Amino acid sequence: MDSVILLIFKKEVFSAICLLKDGGATTFFGNYSLKGAEISIILLPESVNDKNYDTYFGWPEGKRIFKVEDLSYSSLRLEYEGTKSVFRKF
Repeated sequence: MDSVILLIFKKEVFSAICLLKDGGATTFFGNYSLKGAEISIILLPESVNDKNYDTYFGWPEGKRIFKVEDLSYSSLRLEYEGTKSVFRKF
């Protein structure tokens, strides 16, 4: 099974609900800020210390800055070191 992740960006709060292979789910929490063409996501320490952190994130120091390539009401396209990610509103 591929990873299934639901990302939520709401009023500077970031959360990611990740479905686990055993059918359960785990949630990671953090904060984000949007400045110009960049979005910075910083996960909370308890999320970085979660046993599933490396499977779904594994970011050094629990943070990452993405380039925002497109942001609209229905989609978000991010780029980080040549890897592009597209998220759609459902």
